[in-house]
Amino acid sequence: MHISDREKCNWIRTNLESLVKKDETKAKKLHILERLAFSVVFERFLGNKYNTTKRFGLDGGESLIPGLKYMIDRATELGMEHVVIGMPHRGRLNVLSNVIRKPIHQIFKEFQGTHVDIDKYSDEHLADWSNSGDVKYHLGTSFDRTYPDGRQVHLSLVANPSHLEAVNPVVVGKCRAKQFYLGNDDVADQKVLPLLLHGDAAFSGQGVVYETMHLAELENYDTGGTIHVVVNNQIGFTTDPKNSRYAMNVPIFHVNGDDPLAVVKVFELAAEWRQKWRSDVIVNLTCYRKFGHNEIDNPFFTQPLMYKKIGSMPNVLESFSDQLVASNVASKAEVDAVVQKVWDFYGETFEESKTWEDSKKSDWLANKWESFKSPTQQSRIRPTGMDIDKLNHIGAQLTSIPNGFQLNTQLKRILAAKAHALKTGEGLDWGTAEALAWGGLLLEGNHVRISGQDVERGTFSHRHAVLHDQDTNQEHVPLNTLAKSVNPATAVTIPGEHTQAPFVASNSSLSEFAVLGFQTDDDPNVVPPMDESNRMQIQQTNWQVVYCSTPAQYFHALRRQIHRDFRKPLISVQPKSLLRLKQASSNLADLGPGTKFHRLLPDPSSNLVADDQVKRVVFCTGKLYYELAAEREEHGINDIALVRVEQIAPFPFDKVAEQAAKYKNAEIKWVQEEPENMGFWTYVSPRIETALTKISHDSRRPTYIGRPTSAAPATGYGAVHVLEQNRIVKKALGLPVKKSN
Repeated sequence: MHISDREKCNWIRTNLESLVKKDETKAKKLHILERLAFSVVFERFLGNKYNTTKRFGLDGGESLIPGLKYMIDRATELGMEHVVIGMPHRGRLNVLSNVIRKPIHQIFKEFQGTHVDIDKYSDEHLADWSNSGDVKYHLGTSFDRTYPDGRQVHLSLVANPSHLEAVNPVVVGKCRAKQFYLGNDDVADQKVLPLLLHGDAAFSGQGVVYETMHLAELENYDTGGTIHVVVNNQIGFTTDPKNSRYAMNVPIFHVNGDDPLAVVKVFELAAEWRQKWRSDVIVNLTCYRKFGHNEIDNPFFTQPLMYKKIGSMPNVLESFSDQLVASNVASKAEVDAVVQKVWDFYGETFEESKTWEDSKKSDWLANKWESFKSPTQQSRIRPTGMDIDKLNHIGAQLTSIPNGFQLNTQLKRILAAKAHALKTGEGLDWGTAEALAWGGLLLEGNHVRISGQDVERGTFSHRHAVLHDQDTNQEHVPLNTLAKSVNPATAVTIPGEHTQAPFVASNSSLSEFAVLGFQTDDDPNVVPPMDESNRMQIQQTNWQVVYCSTPAQYFHALRRQIHRDFRKPLISVQPKSLLRLKQASSNLADLGPGTKFHRLLPDPSSNLVADDQVKRVVFCTGKLYYELAAEREEHGINDIALVRVEQIAPFPFDKVAEQAAKYKNAEIKWVQEEPENMGFWTYVSPRIETALTKISHDSRRPTYIGRPTSAAPATGYGAVHVLEQNRIVKKALGLPVKKSN
């Protein structure tokens, strides 16, 4: 056995031996038959009614359904109250119907194409997120189940994209969030179960599977174990079994999918392992795929011999029914009655679906989101500044250390510099502004969690959210000392004079994919995840993209996320060169009462000529602005205005139009340092043009200055980079550009 812990090995040995000897009661065997019938007949019924439609059915692996249902039953008996499921498209409709209990009427209507209000969609789809939709085998839902003995469980199936296994960290992160709000202890772990279903080829081949499993071994990412069920088709349709292998230091239970009794026993055993040992467990459900990748594909193209064999095999429902009759567990009449009852149910429900109307709201607009505005509703801009005394209180805690705490000498100087900036109210750096923003949110009752590689210190040593005693390695988190007590139990703590919400800084493994999915919470009151890079795929303003040029702007962007009455994901583009640039600092007053985030920053220079004499207005973003400003000052240029676009998306049409009208005789340039096909130019160009024509009725058009179109994001030679950058700055300011030798 590959598990090194002897106690765990003995537990497995003892429980497996008892499973072999255990004989289930007649009632349970007939119950298994009924659950199996619901699974098998579901696929057959859909196949009969919609034989030309893809459904990515569970045919060949139908015993998964009774296995999952008994696993959940057993887990709830052991204290489980929440089960969050992630899975690919194969078998998803069956799980939705028979495990999560999505109304079968609704599934039928999705096949019929009658579940969408076309008139409403036509009017609102450009502005309302609720109508974007997805194919039926990607959708999720949730359900609260109450057992006859009164115990309850909340079941949820997370929506899934076509990117195989991408849902894994989302499920595990959602479970971690639920556990955090339930108390963040071992008891909470026992109440929330992440359950992930995988295809065999994807489980072996997709790196996010292992990123997610490794995250679970880290503090602040642990969920008390995930149950993994590999629906092993043995071929992955395109891959031979000999080319697909996996090995982890967790128990792997192999079970024959054509033996429903064994499947149920093993799935129950997996639930018991997880609750007993608080660690991952894998169930390898060995089955087959009766059809190809979907029901329309021909599997004989790639696996002719196997599919000749599969074609001659009896379905698991028939074989299990025959087994029950042959062993005198039930008569053929009893078995047939169970199966016929299921057929009748689907037939009656199908007829009812023709006139059925869903009385519930969209699956994706859960109750917790109802108080927030949709994209069709207007929202006013809100100040995000804070009381100066409160900022000073937070700052004092940020720069104080406990008595006897041996702080690193270099950090002492850093904290002293922060304290001086706070005292004078000048020269606040990015790390300080960030911490002040988080501190304010914490005192207002909002839990804040930051996650990623080296986030405690900050990759460029600019944050230092967690301090370490140089003698004992004891940790000190200043942001958890803002109030007398920290209330970890709820997503939003009721703010009070002596209470704050918790701050958690969580260094991740070297993960660039799973860690972002892990942080994708479904609670609108938790600060959403942010990234430091982006590709220009923002349409219909479904994302926010900001490029803050000052710490104060960053402060307000963070606080704005929570203080708005709507929610929208934020990408903050932040170059490391600004972190210690003295010119890129802020005053404490910029964070004070009445202040807010500015989507665009006008030229602050007092040396410019009159507005109507400015010959060029340069629109640009943060980092390049400081290079342009320094060069402009050096050459005494006073007829070129530099305007910073701080929010790229949603685009500030009105503010751009104001600046264009202000400099009515100036030519308009967009300047960027990225190649023409990789920076913001292709996004902002038509929008600047719209601002000019639709708002100002201006005939001017923006032109581009920057690196030419390129297949690579940047040159690999430092000297060439400097030369290119110099050319951009000179050209933007109308200065002569030296030719290279």
